[in-house]
Amino acid sequence: RQIVLLRAVNPDGLTVRRSTNDRGVLINRNFPTAAYRAGGQLSSGAGPASEPETRAVLQLLAELRPQRIIHVQSAHRTAALSN
Repeated sequence: RQIVLLRAVNPDGLTVRRSTNDRGVLINRNFPTAAYRAGGQLSSGAGPASEPETRAVLQLLAELRPQRIIHVQSAHRTAALSN
């Protein structure tokens, strides 16, 4: 079995302690799914997978073809961003 951990798919936001990238896009809302909705209070981007961070994750998923994906997100930003 192989386990792959991605500490931050949004390094821009991690560096400055915010949930969006430098372009103001919330990466977890930028994935091309049936539930994708453009706009909103937190931007989902110009279109599905419009952000390089999203495309990098999609490429990794295509290469690894995981059986399971677990997405963990903290409700407390300081806890998620502490070293």
